[in-house]
Amino acid sequence: MLNRKFTLQEHLLLGFFGALVLAGLYHYVVIGPLHLEIERNRQEEVAIEDQLEIQRYMSEKKDEMLSQLESLPEGYNGELGIYSNLKNEIKELDQVLEGALSYHLSFSQAEISNNMVQRDVFISYETQTYGQACDILEAIEEGTYRCLVKNVSFSRKNGKEQKTEGMETVYGNLLITFYETTGANEREDDWDREAEE
Repeated sequence: MLNRKFTLQEHLLLGFFGALVLAGLYHYVVIGPLHLEIERNRQEEVAIEDQLEIQRYMSEKKDEMLSQLESLPEGYNGELGIYSNLKNEIKELDQVLEGALSYHLSFSQAEISNNMVQRDVFISYETQTYGQACDILEAIEEGTYRCLVKNVSFSRKNGKEQKTEGMETVYGNLLITFYETTGANEREDDWDREAEE
């Protein structure tokens, strides 16, 4: 049995360990859950900010699409296709580009906002003359389906390595955007209504 009295040093040591235990319990019961709640609130705030950023991005894309549609010349003959008009667009581009020496098409994913759809297409092709390259560009601009030509670049190559004198190769690179609507009955009037909103 322990009958002896604790010394002052032992009392201080026990008091120190008691204080450590109380501090640990306080941290575990009060501070720990408080930190978890603060972290949870911070993560929710970040998630809300991310959602706001996504909504802001979607709003900017919609405004950009409306602006591009409004920039199309009046009396534009291109038909506003019904989503997804990709098969018809590819078929027409194949016909326009059949006179090229070679060509490559690369389609982006369709971007949809309300009843508006846009799809970017990167086109690279080779022709024998600059005139042929320009004819292809003009045929795309005047095609059946509504599109906007965003970027155009042509480069030519005619060097001594060409077998026939006077022959050249012209490289064309285009970035165009096709426009569509998501509903069979939603034509240009609906696009105008969207723009007014």
